[in-house]
Amino acid sequence: MQMINLNEINGGFSTIYRLQVDNFEKVIKVINKNAITRFNRNNYYKDNKFYKNLDLLNISPKHKILSKHIIQMDEIISDFEINKDIFFKKKYLLKQFKVKINLLKNLKTSLVKKNLSTEIINYKRILKLIFNEEIDDYKLKNYINAFPQDRVCHGDIHFKNLKLSNNNLYFLDWDYKVISSLSFELAMFSYLEKFNKNQIKIISNLFNISYKEIEYFFPICKILDIIYFYISKKRTSNQKFKHKYLNEIKRFIVNNL
Repeated sequence: MQMINLNEINGGFSTIYRLQVDNFEKVIKVINKNAITRFNRNNYYKDNKFYKNLDLLNISPKHKILSKHIIQMDEIISDFEINKDIFFKKKYLLKQFKVKINLLKNLKTSLVKKNLSTEIINYKRILKLIFNEEIDDYKLKNYINAFPQDRVCHGDIHFKNLKLSNNNLYFLDWDYKVISSLSFELAMFSYLEKFNKNQIKIISNLFNISYKEIEYFFPICKILDIIYFYISKKRTSNQKFKHKYLNEIKRFIVNNL
């Protein structure tokens, strides 16, 4: 048996290892105990039902919860690395992506404890520190609920969390799962991968959802990105926090929330 440290991710939120046992390889993810509090995350025991139901959909490696802070996943060997060019050029990839995203509708929303509004409200203190502005819970919920919040979302789709193995697409890393809308899911994917307008239109046409509906959630994606970036950085009180969207999002909060 050999344990190989692969990498530390999410600003110290977790560390990934590869465990070799006989002819089988497993990936072990260990959450930093302090990060559970900082990122308002459940320990894995509380997500046991979610992972059991997720495994039935065959859209992710099989999971086994080993402790509150440790989860085991089957190792997935990639056919090739997915990037922006490959994703939009290979129609079968787009088709698989649509199928797998739509399969998430089969997960009961009761399996996930947080919705998109509560995910942001949980960080109100941090937002106050960053922007010196109070977010109105009612206005935030009204903004988000402009579109039905009725499905389980991965919440952190980007190409490092997508793997193609034996022509089957898998989604990795469900730590940011949340109840929201398809438009939010696609907006976060588009935001994280910096898709241009034409690429977003391809995504919107693929799912028969308007470009404007995806675009509507970009400010919410930026708020979450700013929050997670703030938490992940080791800062002292005299450090000035910098993020490219700070001024834009402050205006959004003042005008909308």
